[in-house]
Amino acid sequence: MRGYEIILEKKTKGFGWIDAKVEKICFNKKKLNLPHMGWNNIAIIDKKNIFNGIKQNTHFYFIHSYEIKNINPKFILAKVMYGKQIVASINYDNIFGTQFHPEKSQAPGIKILSNFLKI
Repeated sequence: MRGYEIILEKKTKGFGWIDAKVEKICFNKKKLNLPHMGWNNIAIIDKKNIFNGIKQNTHFYFIHSYEIKNINPKFILAKVMYGKQIVASINYDNIFGTQFHPEKSQAPGIKILSNFLKI
């Protein structure tokens, strides 16, 4: 296409810091948009660290098309429902990750960033 770059998806090894896979979200017979974009509430599994002081079912802003899979459940901090349960946040050693954007998630996002800085 003229004026646009076509990006082909290809698999990469990644850093290998966490034993897991990242794959494009696939829905079985559901017609949901990708990227998953907008406000969704999260189910907090582990309130320690970055989720300290965050209420269950708080809304965060998401924009993503991929999900982490085959991760050890003990590293999962939160999940989101978007046609199916998707991991929304992880913690492994000193690595924290979120599928949502804290910087776009208003006061709850600021609390997440504040909690992270205190660690």
